[in-house]
Amino acid sequence: MNNFLTICSEPDPLRWGDKMVERISKTMINVKILSPEDYIILIKPGSLREIDLAAKVLYTKLETIDRDYVSWRARSYSVEEELFELMEKLR
Repeated sequence: MNNFLTICSEPDPLRWGDKMVERISKTMINVKILSPEDYIILIKPGSLREIDLAAKVLYTKLETIDRDYVSWRARSYSVEEELFELMEKLR
């Protein structure tokens, strides 16, 4: 099975909204909509694949991510140190 991930801020020219997310979740199978911050928290110490994905998302969204939210998520998954280390490297 081929897995792929497409990261986009919005489906051009549409704007994400609660109704769109609700409709997508009701009509499509296995669709998960996560914020860039949520993708970043895939970091697992020692797992290069997850760190690579987190770095790519951070690189494309570094200026617009919600730092408070991503810090809270990182803290709740015990990857805060790894997150800040990665963010420092990308500056």
